Amino acid sequence: NLRSLGTLLADARFQALAEAIRHRVFRWTGIPVKVGIGRTRTLAKVGSELAKMNARNGGTAAACLWAHPDRESFLNRLSVREVWGVGGRWATRLEAVGIQSVLDMACASNARIRKATNMTGLRTAYELRGINCIQIDSAPESRKTLLRSRSFRKSLNDPELISEALAYHAARAAETLRRNGQAAEHLSIFVTTKGHGEGPHRTCSSETVLDPATNSTPDLIRAAKRCLAESFEAFAPDGTPYRYKKAGVMLDGLRPATLPAGTLFEPVDPQHYRAEQRVLDAVDFINRKFGRQAVSFAAMGPPIKTDAEATQTPSGQARRWLMQSDMRSNRYTTRWNELISAGM
Repeated sequence: NLRSLGTLLADARFQALAEAIRHRVFRWTGIPVKVGIGRTRTLAKVGSELAKMNARNGGTAAACLWAHPDRESFLNRLSVREVWGVGGRWATRLEAVGIQSVLDMACASNARIRKATNMTGLRTAYELRGINCIQIDSAPESRKTLLRSRSFRKSLNDPELISEALAYHAARAAETLRRNGQAAEHLSIFVTTKGHGEGPHRTCSSETVLDPATNSTPDLIRAAKRCLAESFEAFAPDGTPYRYKKAGVMLDGLRPATLPAGTLFEPVDPQHYRAEQRVLDAVDFINRKFGRQAVSFAAMGPPIKTDAEATQTPSGQARRWLMQSDMRSNRYTTRWNELISAGM
């Protein structure tokens, strides 16, 4: 009885926690969410389904599966197809051996589970029994690739404007690398017409090895411009201009940023490397504090200081490689000039 009382108290405590999480998220963001709590990750996912069902019936969108009064009946009603990690193919095999519901899967023998799935399916069954088999990673896995790309505001055929767009994407990718403490060993670019509309279509792409691996903005911009020069074609064989709609820079072979080893004929000067890193760190700090292009590289074109300048260059020509964002909502939390003003 004391154990049952402790379980009920724990369930009430976690139920209150789920409610608090749901209310706080809604109060701070205005986004309604459902919260499920269970002894394992899989049971927590099942709990979120119970929370969704409760919300449909006029109840709360938060549920704890520890000692929920409807736990057994809900697990018996919930199809095995709703289990996190069970796809359509496995669900069909499980149903063929008589496992129809989540409760069936939790109670089935290991031999029946293995007959229909594999060790991953068996781990899912253990999770449904309350035994942790899927670990929760406290730290996100380091990314292996990084892609920066955007569609153009207007179709382009000018290699200079496309070069500006690629330089902008390379600079943004370099910022991300430095923020994550990584360097890239390989860079590739693409420029595409996206295959839409009339006229000839083409995708220009090229790649290069970054030796040594780097997160330096000038190095990445130079590499992207070389790749563009190698692959870009402005006109089709019949003389019709290509109408390019999108460009991007991809970095892969990402690894922790360290002092490059250099080669026998091109040794790396540690003092020069550290001085360059200090300069780039200062640029990142200024841009974080005063705006994304408070300090920018000439290859990216004239810096954009205000939204009024976002589509105009000093010569008055439209900066057509920027993404179309005419329907964007006001950025109340990051732009002073877009705050709502109330007259007195």
